[in-house]
Amino acid sequence: MSRLSRREIRILSALLVAAGLLALDRYVVSSLILDWHRMNRSIEEKRTEFNRDRRLLSESDRIKREFASLDVRLDASDGDRPGEMSDLLREIERLGRRSGLKISDINPQSVQGRTVKNQTVSISVESSWEALMRFLFEVERSPRSLQITQAGIHQKGETDAHVLGQFTIGEAQSLRSEGQTRGQ
Repeated sequence: MSRLSRREIRILSALLVAAGLLALDRYVVSSLILDWHRMNRSIEEKRTEFNRDRRLLSESDRIKREFASLDVRLDASDGDRPGEMSDLLREIERLGRRSGLKISDINPQSVQGRTVKNQTVSISVESSWEALMRFLFEVERSPRSLQITQAGIHQKGETDAHVLGQFTIGEAQSLRSEGQTRGQ
């Protein structure tokens, strides 16, 4: 480069300073501002979360009192867990659907023993032998420990294809408790 005049040097210096300031703004300042906004958003989220947790903690005594009163009411009731029969019915219907049974009648029964209440369900079914055997297998290996206490199977019509069945199903734990109570 040939020798530059003073004016050209000033203009070149101003351009280099402007380019440096632009690069500084683009790569340093704007990223810092973006990080600042992200941090503020994160702080606001944590503050909201903290306020919610603080409100729950301040209400914990009231929640514990309400829970204790509900627990006392539940203990004073007949000892039957709320929804236990509907859970049992739902489980038996689910097993029947999975096995391919047609449940024609389902009748919940509750028998009060000396110390326990025995929840049983009486059902009438129609199906093929294979579906019936699959249902019996599923009932016996159910996670609720279901047990068939009474069973009756009849051939439908003259063919061996379909059968009718009546079963009484209950939970094995409560049935064992009932038997132990009677034995004493």
